[in-house]
Amino acid sequence: MKCNILIVLVLFLSIGNVMALDTLGTFQVDNTINLIQGCDNSTYSNITRILYPDSTFALNTEVVMQDNSQDNYNYTFSNTDMIGEYLVFGHCDEDNVDTDWVYDFAITHTGAKVSLSNAIIVIVFLLLAGLFLILSFSFSKEHWMLKTFFNFCAVGMGILAVNSAKIIASESVNLGKMGNVGLTVMVIAFALFFVYMFVYAFIEIINAMKEKRGVRWNFDG
Repeated sequence: MKCNILIVLVLFLSIGNVMALDTLGTFQVDNTINLIQGCDNSTYSNITRILYPDSTFALNTEVVMQDNSQDNYNYTFSNTDMIGEYLVFGHCDEDNVDTDWVYDFAITHTGAKVSLSNAIIVIVFLLLAGLFLILSFSFSKEHWMLKTFFNFCAVGMGILAVNSAKIIASESVNLGKMGNVGLTVMVIAFALFFVYMFVYAFIEIINAMKEKRGVRWNFDG
């Protein structure tokens, strides 16, 4: 890791006149990206290096960007299979002065930048799950249908919470894997709960039918 950081520092220190660091945006994984750069009064703009999020080289040779007129240049980049922040280094002859430029762009699973502030939706779903669970315990066995309904709602809110957390964690490969495991566990738990409640409801219906037959027998006697 120290070696990767050193590579980035060397690249920054090795360039002379540098434009301010800018951000191209956020894009979806495995999609082709149109890398663009504007240089005033220039005749060329070349990319020299592109770094993956782990600071390894996605491109380590100078390539010529296509001139789109009006001092705008572009290059099609398709090696976007890694989640995280990419760095693009290049240079152009802005105002007849060779000037280095650098900017970054982000790759996520969804193509959207998810901030930690979005975690509030996870908390809301968890609070709703707890509320529904408390409501389910407030009903006796005689009201097993209402009890079952609120239990289903609690598990459903739990699945939504885990899925939302999975989306938020998708910018990290490891957290994304943990989110997938958590969502799988919740779906399995929901399926087992569904089977349990189905068996419980079936037993309750059988008992009710037996009690009804018993009442009829006693009445006839």
